[in-house]
Amino acid sequence: MSAKTYIMVFLSVLVASITIVGDEGSASVIIKGTPKSVEPIVSGSTSYSYLVRVNTVHKLPDGLSSAEADAILKFLGARYTDEWNFMTPMEFNAIKNEAVIALAKQRTDCAPALSNMMQEMYSDKSYDEMWRNYCVQFMGTLYSRMDATQREKSLKLLWEAMKESNTCIPGAALLSLTRIAATDSTAVDKKQLAQSAYEVLTHKDALEINQTTALQTCAQFGYTQALPVARCILSDPHAPIPLKMSAVAALGYFGDSSDLSTLESISKSTDTRLRTAALSAIAKLKNNSFMN
Repeated sequence: MSAKTYIMVFLSVLVASITIVGDEGSASVIIKGTPKSVEPIVSGSTSYSYLVRVNTVHKLPDGLSSAEADAILKFLGARYTDEWNFMTPMEFNAIKNEAVIALAKQRTDCAPALSNMMQEMYSDKSYDEMWRNYCVQFMGTLYSRMDATQREKSLKLLWEAMKESNTCIPGAALLSLTRIAATDSTAVDKKQLAQSAYEVLTHKDALEINQTTALQTCAQFGYTQALPVARCILSDPHAPIPLKMSAVAALGYFGDSSDLSTLESISKSTDTRLRTAALSAIAKLKNNSFMN
């Protein structure tokens, strides 16, 4: 997800509207005078299909009027309710996701307003899990364009997000913190991040999607305590392919010569994804110092 911009004249209005747009239990109400150009995006009417809405977002210019951008911002505050059930929750949130990207590409920097909105909607658990996940990811992509106060708040929220249970949000928080660590070495303690990733990976109720991301994070930061977990995953015939791919990659990062036979066996898998991951891990492992 990339950052976006929009007309400065209404930034203060948009920031102020974050807490009042989309009251709990309501869908996006189309404001009187909504510009026709964005109506297919923000309208609760069944007249516009998912594809029409997405295509309209993709065709937005980078110089939206204040009225156009204001209408889109108010739509972002909507929650998925019965009024929107002519679309699936995934379609609804996908349109909102594309709309954020569209706003972030406007010529005038809108990152401050969008950042506030992402923080508020993540924190508000009346929004569905999928959208809160998107908000967590946007906090990572918008971080470099936030002011100091917003950065501090985003970091606090992201660390808190990793403590959620029974949601996919911890994995999203790991991705965002890893992204931030790559661009701001002073913002994130990498050792703490790796340790937190390990805690997500080994949590008794960990979701597989979070484990997949957590293992990748451990590997990226050289957290070798995760190596036994990676080996265990690869010995489980019932482990899902994405999680196995993450474990294979981890062996490439910090495995040893004893892991070569396992990787060579996986490189003959009937699954192309596993074969490709195993071949890459073998090449990386053979380049490690202990193999030289």
